[in-house]
Amino acid sequence: MSNMNIDSILQRSLSKVNKQINKSLERLATGLKINNAGDDAAGLALSTGMNSRIRGLNQANSNIQTGINVLSIAGDSLNSIGSSLQKLKELSVQAANGLYSDSERAVLQAEADQIIEHIKQTKDSTKFNDIKLLGDSSSQSAEIVLQIGDSTESSSSITLDTSLDITDISVDLSSGDAARESIDKIDAVLNEVNEKIAYVGANSNILESVVESNEIKIENLTDAKSIIMDTDIAKETSNLVHNQILADATTSLMVQNNNNEYQLMKILIGF
Repeated sequence: MSNMNIDSILQRSLSKVNKQINKSLERLATGLKINNAGDDAAGLALSTGMNSRIRGLNQANSNIQTGINVLSIAGDSLNSIGSSLQKLKELSVQAANGLYSDSERAVLQAEADQIIEHIKQTKDSTKFNDIKLLGDSSSQSAEIVLQIGDSTESSSSITLDTSLDITDISVDLSSGDAARESIDKIDAVLNEVNEKIAYVGANSNILESVVESNEIKIENLTDAKSIIMDTDIAKETSNLVHNQILADATTSLMVQNNNNEYQLMKILIGF
């Protein structure tokens, strides 16, 4: 084999080794073993899909946290309304006592009317982004569809309804009999409020559980993506050192081959 053929082979070998060195340097610099589709098209596609799911689940958890905040706002207002209804019941029980005069009942009625107005104001002012969480006089519904997953499957959304129908709340403390009828009406509204408070608490727990489930999915997807994308630092460093040694050895062989060719030319010229 001629020196020129040997030199050509060594040049190709050195070029290949230098490409591997540059690839290792890129992977160590970026921390990624797949930096473009040419490195691993299938792996890059898988990683892109996983990254899409991770981002979707992170946004879903952000949605859920907003939903938990909404339930917290609704729950606080419901607790306030419940306390007001308890006070209203106390006034009704007090007025049911036959020992009160008409003027005294009028005072009790005035206080009861103020409490009812406060309850209605609390309901109307309980909002999130201008959405009346407990409903309003025109529409009792306060349904909110919350996206809690990263797909369009039914399990990826939940509908919250914190509406409270108390538009007909009223009490009559003008007589003992009327006050006793008011007690029954207040108890009915209290039961509805207590049921809604329980609903808020149960759904808050559900949403917190979904957050934990999503976080586990995110962690698993992140680990899987890392296996595909992240550089194995120890392995890549070893590859770099190995290829640098090969490059040095190849360069030395090229120099030696050129020297041999030079010596041969001297001999030929001498003849």
